[in-house]
Amino acid sequence: MLFKFMSRGICMNQLRAIDGPWDGDFTCGTVPGVLATVDFGNTTNANIDFYFKQQNKYSNGGPAVCTEYWVTWFTDWWVKKPVQNVPGVIDNIAHMYSLNASFNIYMTHGGTNFDFMNGPDVTTSYDYGAAIAENGDITPMYTAIRSFIQNLTDWENPPLDVPANNP
Repeated sequence: MLFKFMSRGICMNQLRAIDGPWDGDFTCGTVPGVLATVDFGNTTNANIDFYFKQQNKYSNGGPAVCTEYWVTWFTDWWVKKPVQNVPGVIDNIAHMYSLNASFNIYMTHGGTNFDFMNGPDVTTSYDYGAAIAENGDITPMYTAIRSFIQNLTDWENPPLDVPANNP
């Protein structure tokens, strides 16, 4: 789900190559004619500026795109579920929005991987910090993101009412 508006973002059907910008370059290389994008998580706005600057070196004038903005990171089996950093995420989203960047919130909705393909020590739940919990409940992350969107003056389609959580 591309959480940024399509009028300000990129089309979902465009080809793109993704890499992490933290090492200062795209170590996996790029593909001619394919938009280079970046993935990163909750961080400082200065880091976001740096990541998009790195992406810009390889995007041939393309838009700034964070293909996966990680609101938290996965947890190992023996680690407690991470605490949502709602203010930090909203600050990052507001900053990316101010840069006219497109971003995808990962994970927007939690879920379960019922296979063992995710590695030997990583949980099969994708509910770590998701805005909508694995059971469909609305989290504080969701309501904060919704509130941010609701307060944008140029948002053409206001968010719908929030459903009640499961009893």
